[in-house]
Amino acid sequence: MSLCVPPSSLETTTPLYTHSIEQEAIVATGLTKTFGAGENLEKFGALKAIGAKGRDLVYMILFMATFTAMTGYGLGIGLVTLTISIARYRLPNYAAMITFGNMGLAFGMVLLIAGISSYIGIRKVLKIEPFDIFRG
Repeated sequence: MSLCVPPSSLETTTPLYTHSIEQEAIVATGLTKTFGAGENLEKFGALKAIGAKGRDLVYMILFMATFTAMTGYGLGIGLVTLTISIARYRLPNYAAMITFGNMGLAFGMVLLIAGISSYIGIRKVLKIEPFDIFRG
């Protein structure tokens, strides 16, 4: 009795695995962005206290969101490409491909998550009052 998984079952389950890596990278990007603005509320409040305009804070949050989203998207696509390359090396009959449609869908999901998390962060930052930060 062998404990090894037959190659035919690996070939059918591995494409699901590569898609889950891509989805995890997208979700990690959104979570990183969402918690990024929340952790920096004190710093945004201090900037507001020294006279930073709300528009400037919004631009900062949007820059953070764009940078984080593009970095996460690039790392996610890179990890998927690496995983597929390793799987093709180990399994010659491996049939997964990265198509422009998949990449476009992933990019759209990253933009959606970054947009929603930016909106949440912008609302938090614009609601904060500078004296709340210095009260202790």
